[in-house]
Amino acid sequence: MTTRRQYLETIQRLIMGGFSSDDAELTLNLINQHLNAAIGYAAQTNYKQEIQLNGIENVSDSFYTSFAGISIAKDSASGWYNATLPQLPAGVGVGWDISAFIITTGSGAKIFAHPISPREVEFLYNARTPCNEVFYWANGVTANMHSCQDLTKYKASVRMISTQSSSMDSPLTVPDSYLPVVVEFLTKILGIQNQQPIDISSDGVPTPQVR
Repeated sequence: MTTRRQYLETIQRLIMGGFSSDDAELTLNLINQHLNAAIGYAAQTNYKQEIQLNGIENVSDSFYTSFAGISIAKDSASGWYNATLPQLPAGVGVGWDISAFIITTGSGAKIFAHPISPREVEFLYNARTPCNEVFYWANGVTANMHSCQDLTKYKASVRMISTQSSSMDSPLTVPDSYLPVVVEFLTKILGIQNQQPIDISSDGVPTPQVR
């Protein structure tokens, strides 16, 4: 699989029109700052195209990564349970940025939590819902959960659209067919940024430069 570094090097060459020098201002770290947004945009594009072309909600499996062993705590003030997600959800839509939220009990049994929107939380307290059901909703990097049973002794695992990684050499989870979307997004963002006026004479007057 193509690594994050290889993607960045490809984009760098496309924007600069060839191989970069050691003192190039458009560095891999600079491009990397926008790569997460580009992957999220590609996933959103895939989601929209599936609806337009096939009439169904779907996101390609290639965008997803599974994370396990996530601890669950309880907020004494709200009574909700919460878990810290490995990254911020991509914002594709409820049930799609996170495709699975599973709680594993000590015996190995699995509880599949149901996604809801934060705007629907109030309905949980008025609906006649079986108490063995678990509902969750994302609040930034936190997943809040509503449950009648104690979840703190269990662990959670999530399957979500993966856009972030701490390693430059980690595989990048983007379908090959959506590489042009990622490249186009970053080329536009960094192409504009790369041609912003800069002050080359230290006189306070920016001069248009193409680096």
